[in-house]
Amino acid sequence: MKLLHFNAWLAFVRFLFTGAVAGCLAFGAAGLTYRLGVAQAEFSVEIKEQPAPVITFDETITLKLTATSTVPVVDATLAIRMTDAQQRTYWGKAQLRNPSTELNLTYQLDMQQWSAEAFSTLEYWWVFTDAEERVISTQPQTFQYVDNRFQWRTLTDGRLTVYWQMGDDRFGQTALQAATDGLTRANQLLQTTLPDAIAVYIYPDVESLRATFGPADPAWMDGKTFPKWNTIAVSVPDDVNALTRLSTEIPHELAHILIYQAAGGEAGYNNLPQWLNEGLAVFNEDNFGAEQAELLTAARQTNTLPTLERLCFNFSADQSQAIVAYAQSGDVVRFIQRTHGIRRLNDLIRAYADGLDCDTGVRRVLNLSLSELEQEWAQATFTPESNRATFYDVNAWTWLAGVIGVSMLFLMLVFLLGQRGKPANRMI
Repeated sequence: MKLLHFNAWLAFVRFLFTGAVAGCLAFGAAGLTYRLGVAQAEFSVEIKEQPAPVITFDETITLKLTATSTVPVVDATLAIRMTDAQQRTYWGKAQLRNPSTELNLTYQLDMQQWSAEAFSTLEYWWVFTDAEERVISTQPQTFQYVDNRFQWRTLTDGRLTVYWQMGDDRFGQTALQAATDGLTRANQLLQTTLPDAIAVYIYPDVESLRATFGPADPAWMDGKTFPKWNTIAVSVPDDVNALTRLSTEIPHELAHILIYQAAGGEAGYNNLPQWLNEGLAVFNEDNFGAEQAELLTAARQTNTLPTLERLCFNFSADQSQAIVAYAQSGDVVRFIQRTHGIRRLNDLIRAYADGLDCDTGVRRVLNLSLSELEQEWAQATFTPESNRATFYDVNAWTWLAGVIGVSMLFLMLVFLLGQRGKPANRMI
């Protein structure tokens, strides 16, 4: 009886073992079949044609793609973004009538819905999905979002390229010379790394320029810098004032590109006080001087001169107030350069780029509070002219007077010694 039970138990164990082995083999075979099936239905896309994007500036960007896939594509999405630190990506679904292996895609991007910065570098790619929800992407392609509304004339010296649309060759040469001089001055002041290529766009009027503005830019502004893209845009008509305007606007905007470099990029640049950022740019203008002095004197007399603390942040959107703010900022920078030197201006840029606030940066570099700096500047600026020659003028006159005085004393001494050596005249 026990033997019978044992044999039955042994048969049961054999049954379980045989079933387990069969199950494992079946599962393995099924897995192998699945893997073979995936390999046979590999998902890949071959690009046949991808033409350059078609830009209608400030309106649309049209992107096209012709490709074939190994399995039907059920979803096609365009991804596009600016190649900057913010990496804002726009996703747009392309229209597919039916799942297909033949792809003829067109996507028209509305620039009123997704605004890219003028002159920025954009990158885009396509993302495809099949019925099994597998995803594959194309390699990113880049292009520049340029203002192609006009037939631009160009002139370059290798580093600087000037674009203009109205005016003859002499206008372009004058603009390039203004850019060269302005870049040289700014580099002497800021002593930073120069970009390999800088673009200068010159519009004939503010209305044409305005399409390049961001939503926060005031409508009266006649120049803008795009420091991430090493590009500036200014409004200068070809008239009798062109030379003055070119030598003012272009050096101003070029200074911002070098300030951006000196601040180490976007984060440091955005932390600079407005009075320092704009003040350096105004100081770099070829014609900075007497006109701003008259403006500041008038503002002081009417008690409309803003405090330096107020100028730490964005200037007023009111044009008349902003003009005073620009002039005051430039004069404060000139005061710092004259009394503390160029090195301290560069130290200020680095201090603010490190994250210091408006007052703390001045305290660290100049050993002054912001209000003390303002008081010293005001005293030097608004003291009557007869009592405030510059440090350099005072020392020059003092040195000259000293030389003349010493020379006269020396001559008198020689004369007296000569008289002592002569015999006295006698009456006979």
